[in-house]
Amino acid sequence: GLFWAQDNNFQIRRTILELITGRQPDFVKASYISEKISKIDGGYEIFLGFLLSFMRDLTVFNSSGDTKQIINADVMEFLRWPKADETWIAEAMKRIQETLFIIRYNINKALCFENLLFQIMR
Repeated sequence: GLFWAQDNNFQIRRTILELITGRQPDFVKASYISEKISKIDGGYEIFLGFLLSFMRDLTVFNSSGDTKQIINADVMEFLRWPKADETWIAEAMKRIQETLFIIRYNINKALCFENLLFQIMR
C-alpha cells in the first residue's frame, strides 16, 4: 500500500533486514531504527508484520528455491542468506510473535522492538 511509499518507510524495511541478516550488525542503528518507527502511527505492528512475512519468504525459498511465491520480491537478495537455517527462522518467528503480543501491553514499544532486533540479529 501507500505506507511503504511514505517518508522513508521502505528504507527502514531494508535497514531492518540489513541488521538482522548481519550485513550491517549495528546495535546503535537498531536503537535508532526503533526510535524512528516509534514516530510512525502503527509502525511497530506494520514492521513486525513485515518481518513475519519475510520469515515466511525465507522458509518458502529455503525449502523450495521457488521465487514465484515470494511476497517481498523487492528484498529478494536477502533471501539468499546462508545463515537462515530452519532453527533460526523458527526462533525468530517465535520472538516476533511474542513481541507482537507484548507490544500491545507495554508502554515502551521502542524498547520492545529494539530488544527483538538484538535477539534475532545474526
